[in-house]
Amino acid sequence: MILTTQPVAHALDIETTEISMFFAHTDEAAVFQTLNRLDQIRYRNNFQFFILNLIREEFFTANMAVEEPEKIISDMCDKLYARGYVKENFKEGVLKRERLSPTSFFHGFAIPHNMSHQETIHSAISTAILKQPVQWGSYEVRFVLLLAITEENRNFLKIFFDWLDDIVSNPEKFARLLEVQDYQSFVNTLL
Repeated sequence: MILTTQPVAHALDIETTEISMFFAHTDEAAVFQTLNRLDQIRYRNNFQFFILNLIREEFFTANMAVEEPEKIISDMCDKLYARGYVKENFKEGVLKRERLSPTSFFHGFAIPHNMSHQETIHSAISTAILKQPVQWGSYEVRFVLLLAITEENRNFLKIFFDWLDDIVSNPEKFARLLEVQDYQSFVNTLL
């Protein structure tokens, strides 16, 4: 970020804010606006990294026609295990967590996960869009995000939950997401 007291014209990809020589409240507001823009750019870049590196095509399923939450979890965990992303006991841990309390939410999605980061070898989020709503605990679910996050990548969970809150809080966005038919459309809808 460049702070300047003189008008500066340049072609650099650097946020530039002009302030007065005698720093005033309006200058403070301008600096904070610039910092907010930089935060938004950083958040967008982190989010794109997150999406492209954790929500992988090999773990994406559209129009899944399975009707039991345990079978959905089992299928999703098996894919992660077959590719070496999780350890053998990962699925057992996810199912055990699910028996404690279903991970479904009112808005029509579920976030099954293992309580232990130690069962995850490589971070990934397995994603399933169900063909028909499935009764999952107290709620009907059509969107499932199985989290397999290592200890080193747990900082991405804040980005994940911010994104998820944004999606499910906007019925139009969520409906568009549920209609995608392939991974590329899914990523395009997210980004």
